[in-house]
Amino acid sequence: MKSRYRLSTLPLRALALGCCLGVGVATGLAGCGDRTTDVEHVQRAREHQTKQEWQASVIELKNALQKNPENRDARLLLGQIYVETGNGAPAEKELQRAQELGAERDAWLLPLARSYLLQGQNQKVLELTPEESDAPATQATLRALHGLAQLALGQPDAAKTSLDQALELQPNDPDALLGLSQLALVNRNYSEAEALASKASEQDPRDLRPWFIKVRLHRLQNDDPATLKALQHILKLQPENAAALLERAQILIAQGKQDEALADVEAVRKRQPNQPEANYLRGSILFQRKELTAAQDALLQVLKVAPDHPGSQFLLGSINYEQGNLGLAEQYLMSFVSRLPGYLPARLLLAAAQLKLEKPGQAIDTLTPALAQSPEDAQLLALLGSAYLQ
Repeated sequence: MKSRYRLSTLPLRALALGCCLGVGVATGLAGCGDRTTDVEHVQRAREHQTKQEWQASVIELKNALQKNPENRDARLLLGQIYVETGNGAPAEKELQRAQELGAERDAWLLPLARSYLLQGQNQKVLELTPEESDAPATQATLRALHGLAQLALGQPDAAKTSLDQALELQPNDPDALLGLSQLALVNRNYSEAEALASKASEQDPRDLRPWFIKVRLHRLQNDDPATLKALQHILKLQPENAAALLERAQILIAQGKQDEALADVEAVRKRQPNQPEANYLRGSILFQRKELTAAQDALLQVLKVAPDHPGSQFLLGSINYEQGNLGLAEQYLMSFVSRLPGYLPARLLLAAAQLKLEKPGQAIDTLTPALAQSPEDAQLLALLGSAYLQ
């Protein structure tokens, strides 16, 4: 079974469907009077799988495992579906259990490697080594997955070797083509990156990963129309893909299309109300609309999940400054500046808050490092002058 996630945004790809496939499906487990066997549940799950009805498939497999926890086929298929939908940790658990129950190596090997990639456990991918008994196609894909792991580990030369070896064994291996496409993208060989992504897409038109590479490629070239076209293709294949919806929302925000952007953000939040990027974008839109209290609520939701999220800290600093909560504004902005010291607007706003708090010395300390970067900035010089006069 081919995987349809993309390496470059593994954590964001996992958002697309994973919210539907957690423990909540337990509510759909079979009742006392259900006489369906575990084998029949697995067969139903396969039927749903062919239609990409992931949640229904998972429910059937959970039912099967409730009746027979040692059903190897159910564990194996559940692990494969978790990989397919970007849920690395539960996939690893089910695939390892299937292995313990005697599943054939060629059934669990590649999905397990993919589950490690999804979790960023790249060294574990490299520990899964090819064996002579493995089919050439399996060896090729495993070599390609090694290459993807090496790319993630910042080892481009080793990655190139692994990816080339994969293509020697299987000339059109999609994972190898995607890895080489990403390598070309890193090296800013944009035409080569796009050609390799297109070739990978030909191997499996339903695979989203080549299209996400094209999204990244067009974004690097500041080509919004081409980016939106690629995102539209992804959303045609998978309308609820969170990564694509949030990427499109960012572009729409930059284009001033706040209503359209908010619709994409809310489509993600409907399924994942605590998703940090969705709440951050919601907060950004509401901040632009001057709906400060609602924006603040959205951004505080981000910090509950990602306490050091810099964008949220900057906006919360701005909101509290506008509201006159200068102490809180200073707190958020100092945290932001410590992480992104080169962002001048944050330094200027922090210094303005410190001046209002009658802390001229701290304002001078905040502003002085920016002189080397922006020695003629009028607002910087004016704030420094005010600080020295105070």
